Amino acid sequence: MTGLPPLHRTEVDGIPVLWSPCPGPLAGGIAFRVGELAATGPTQEEIGRSAREYERRYANQPELDGWVCHRAADELYGRQFQQPAEQVAERSALTPGKVAAVFERARATTILALPGYCPPPDGFTLLGPDDGAPVQGRVHKFAVPFSRRRLVAAYEGLTLSDRDGRATVRFDGCVAVLAWGDGARVLLGHDGGSILFTAEAFRGGGEVAALVERRVPGDRWVPMDELEPSPFAK
Repeated sequence: MTGLPPLHRTEVDGIPVLWSPCPGPLAGGIAFRVGELAATGPTQEEIGRSAREYERRYANQPELDGWVCHRAADELYGRQFQQPAEQVAERSALTPGKVAAVFERARATTILALPGYCPPPDGFTLLGPDDGAPVQGRVHKFAVPFSRRRLVAAYEGLTLSDRDGRATVRFDGCVAVLAWGDGARVLLGHDGGSILFTAEAFRGGGEVAALVERRVPGDRWVPMDELEPSPFAK
């Protein structure tokens, strides 16, 4: 594809990273390519090449590298676990039309994360956090004096504001609450917005913690102590 800015290679903590000094045009190019795939799909030759490459990578290999990790991910996402041979057969059975249909459905929910100075590509609009409206309720000041951080708690949700901006998560749109034993909580909204708080960090924070427990159903709570340390761990 022509007209895209050059990609540069660097490393972050030993991991190779490709980046562009012009993320806006690059995002436009990606969106254009996705549109092409949604319209016609890849060629049958490209599909076959993908299946052969996958088969080559795992040929004569009794177990996938990171087998436990792959299997755990499949279990978490509710996917049926497949052996490499089954994956190759599934890829080989794809057609351009089937792939195009998947990309067409994906376009309806595609989100591009860009720097604030980059305008959205054609066909995309700016997505405001949780429709952009903060909740109106009781204001809880940060426990540290002279801080600008404020947490507003209302029946419908929470709004956290500080010098870097504002985030709102409404309880009916809260997809998960990550919970640690030390009281740390991360509320995740359906639009990707998040709020991190602990009761000790805000005046009257215990009331906020109790409100979250009442308003967010139990099946959305995720115990985190065995998965990763608390954000407030020293």
